[in-house]
Amino acid sequence: MRNAFLWIAVCVTAMVAAPMLSSAALVSINNPGFESGDLTGWTESGSGNGAVAYSTVPCLSGWSNYFAKVGYAANGSLTQVLDGNGNDTVTLTAGNTYKLSVQVGRPGSCGWSQEIGFRIVLKAAQSDAALVVYDFFTYGGEDLPNLIPEDGWIEAVLEYTAEAGDPYLGENVSIALEHWGATGAGVYDEVQLDVSAAPAVAHAVMVNNPGFETGDLTGWTLVEGNPTKSGAQLYSGVTDFSGWSNYFGYVGYAEPASLEQILDGTDDNEEVTFAAGNVYSLAVQVGRAGNDSVGWSQEYGFRVTLKAAESNAALVVYCFYTHGGHYATPHLVDEYGWLKTKLQYTVEDGDPYIGQHPCIVLEHTWTKGCGIYDEVTFDVLGAETGIAIVIR
Repeated sequence: MRNAFLWIAVCVTAMVAAPMLSSAALVSINNPGFESGDLTGWTESGSGNGAVAYSTVPCLSGWSNYFAKVGYAANGSLTQVLDGNGNDTVTLTAGNTYKLSVQVGRPGSCGWSQEIGFRIVLKAAQSDAALVVYDFFTYGGEDLPNLIPEDGWIEAVLEYTAEAGDPYLGENVSIALEHWGATGAGVYDEVQLDVSAAPAVAHAVMVNNPGFETGDLTGWTLVEGNPTKSGAQLYSGVTDFSGWSNYFGYVGYAEPASLEQILDGTDDNEEVTFAAGNVYSLAVQVGRAGNDSVGWSQEYGFRVTLKAAESNAALVVYCFYTHGGHYATPHLVDEYGWLKTKLQYTVEDGDPYIGQHPCIVLEHTWTKGCGIYDEVTFDVLGAETGIAIVIR
């Protein structure tokens, strides 16, 4: 357990209405901070797992006693099913939101923590189905900015809302902490799960050209990219791509680049400003056309970010691989398939970004392939009953 940390919000969420709980309930998890000194309560797979005393890792500033090491120099995972066996029983219920938070560490200067290969998953236990996945680099090396400072920590937060008709209703919730790759280890601590009523969608914000159906990048600003390497692509122009309508957006073919749209009402979109008590929800479809050797879309280097425009501050980031490739991770997106990525940010009293405009950022961060995006939506939700929704 820790008593100080660098906090960066990393939220992935699926949401609907039909509230079942009036307020958040903290779930009892077996050995959430690994203070037993071992992996009591967690099921291991792979090798190189264990509970590690902070005092034995001199580069890591510790909070109290232990953290979990997952898959040192190997693939590995720790899983806990919330079924009443030393923890609370939690099942997926329509209208409830399940919020998982985990501290993720990077003791890089010690030489034994890999900066890539971390993955946190919220699952439906009986189907072993991933509901929400966060699969990320903790640093960027030459190509990506740092998400975690060396020997530092972030709080990774994942959210999932079960809606009516969800195929996993009634199944137990399961938490998985994973590491993949032949070097380093995953470093985790302070696992927490809250269950609460899902906020109802109060206002669907008008985004300019959200599906790129203009056939170009109208409404979007290309940042740090070559205009000839980003654009709108017909589905029919990509072999085996299962399309929905006419076009999708592609970003940064064979180079890092991003598309940005500020919701300020100046370019055929709706003006929105951050206000205390509101929840801001960004959803984007992410596609995978091809693999490392075939096709023109790279399976890694995707990043979706919600920013405060005037400060250029990242509020929520989702950065991930869409398949495993040479790191041997499971696929997140089927070849020529799609993944709906959802990010959520709640504005509290005193938030430094109150009054600023949201900025939607669709990025590609690699020097191969490109980012593929479609169906961008942005909703403003009430964080609490009676809270006014502020749209300007």
